Amino acid sequence: GSVEPWWVWVEDNENDQIYHTEYFLLHQKDAKTEHTLQFTVPIFEPIQSQYVIRLSSDRWLHADYFHTLSFDTLVLPDKS
Repeated sequence: GSVEPWWVWVEDNENDQIYHTEYFLLHQKDAKTEHTLQFTVPIFEPIQSQYVIRLSSDRWLHADYFHTLSFDTLVLPDKS
């Protein structure tokens, strides 16, 4: 079957840092199925207001998507 390659990355656009990149293959037979990607990214103090999860097609120009992940209500555990 057909497959569409995508680049996924997590960035902090306040500090111009990329914390995670991943190459993801979306197969046509699974195109309407929900997908879950798991990754770990650092969180620094002071906590940034948001990270951006960005997807970009490796095949098509201007086939991009981004989602802003807000940290406004993030509660971290105590350091003790």
